[in-house]
Amino acid sequence: MQVDDWIIHPYSRMDHGQLKAKLVAEGAESLRRMPELCEEIRGLLQRRYPLHVLAVLAGYGLQSTVTAEGSLLDG
Repeated sequence: MQVDDWIIHPYSRMDHGQLKAKLVAEGAESLRRMPELCEEIRGLLQRRYPLHVLAVLAGYGLQSTVTAEGSLLDG
C-alpha cells in the first residue's frame, strides 16, 4: 500500500493489541511444538543433504502472513 511517497506496512493499520495477541499466541504454539519440530529437522538432516535442507528452511520456513483480522495465512 502506498501513500504519496511512503509505503505503509500492512501491520501499521492493524489494531496493535490484536496484532500483539496473535503474535504472542503464535509464539506460544511454536514453543509448544519446538521439540517435535527439532526432531523432524534432525531426521531430515540425517536423510538429506544438510545444506539443501538449511537453504530451504532459510528461504521459506521463517515466513508467515497475518491478515488485518489477525489470522494467519499459509505461504
